[in-house]
Amino acid sequence: MHGAVDRGRRDVPAPLTGGPRKPGPTAKERIVDQLDGAWTAELDRRLRDFDEGRTKAVPYEEAMAQVRARLASTPRSGAPRASLNAG
Repeated sequence: MHGAVDRGRRDVPAPLTGGPRKPGPTAKERIVDQLDGAWTAELDRRLRDFDEGRTKAVPYEEAMAQVRARLASTPRSGAPRASLNAG
C-alpha cells in the first residue's frame, strides 16, 4: 500500500501516523541536560561567592588533609574505598 506505515500485521495510512517521527532526546540525555544546568548554576554561585569574598580558596594539600581526616574518623562499612593518598 503506497503512503502507508507498516505496523505489524496491518497497515496504517501515513497521514494518520503523522509521518515519520523525528527522534527526540532520550531520558538519559534529558537527565544529563538537567544535571549540566544544575552544575552550571552551582559553579556560577560558587565562583560569585569567591569573587565577592564570601569564601576563600584552600590549598590542595590542606583540603586533602581535611578529607583524609574526615574519612579516617568515619566508620568503615566493609566496602573497599578508593585511596586519596597524594601521588
